[in-house]
Amino acid sequence: MIPKRPDIWTYLQDDFIVYNGFKIYGSPWQPVYYDWAFNLPEEELWHKWQHIPSDTDILVTHGPPYGYGDTSGGSKVGSHTLEARIRVVKPKLHVCGHIHNGYGVYDLDGTTVVNAAIVDMKYQPVKDPIIIDTDTWRPYVQPKRTSKASDSGPQGPEDASG
Repeated sequence: MIPKRPDIWTYLQDDFIVYNGFKIYGSPWQPVYYDWAFNLPEEELWHKWQHIPSDTDILVTHGPPYGYGDTSGGSKVGSHTLEARIRVVKPKLHVCGHIHNGYGVYDLDGTTVVNAAIVDMKYQPVKDPIIIDTDTWRPYVQPKRTSKASDSGPQGPEDASG
């Protein structure tokens, strides 16, 4: 068992923690993607997502929901069953990564979805971190470097299509 030490770190694998009053649930699973770890077919993912508590404030997963920050090689590769579960649970925030080209902020029926993948396809950190104000749940990009407007990504839900 990994100790829950939110002041240092907490690994959440199909588990939650309450931190600063927010219920945060984490899961590493994703649809089958090459031979990567934590791959499952959608039918099995559906069962995993059923464990996400209905009172979750912040959901953290490795992969994105289908249609939200999940385009890779011209195809959408996110999880259909995760998208459906988010529509039921309605967390305030869902943070994912995995699909580097999907970096940005999206709105999924009132849930702010952040694909926080700041690295490019060569795993170089090239994008700015996305910050969420937990008082308003509005995202903003905190520039950490000089970047071209063309590669800075969406700055808010109104700038992204889901």
